[in-house]
Amino acid sequence: MAGFGCRLLAFDAFPRTDLSVTTSDAARLLAESDVISLHVPLLPETRHFLNAHTIAQLKPGAFIINTSRGALIDPRPSSMR
Repeated sequence: MAGFGCRLLAFDAFPRTDLSVTTSDAARLLAESDVISLHVPLLPETRHFLNAHTIAQLKPGAFIINTSRGALIDPRPSSMR
């Protein structure tokens, strides 16, 4: 995406400094990203990373691409928990 002139934000529990991306916290990433692509393993810490609360923080019109496990996203509305 950088080749298309896109600004890249990355959120990682163990950020790397050798990549050409800007590291960010989760709140900034959700609020500013047009496209969020998930590339993480399913761990207790990542299960339901996106849920009713975090999805509400997404920039309007944002797209989510989940290349990882389905359980990273909790599809239930907060009223069903």
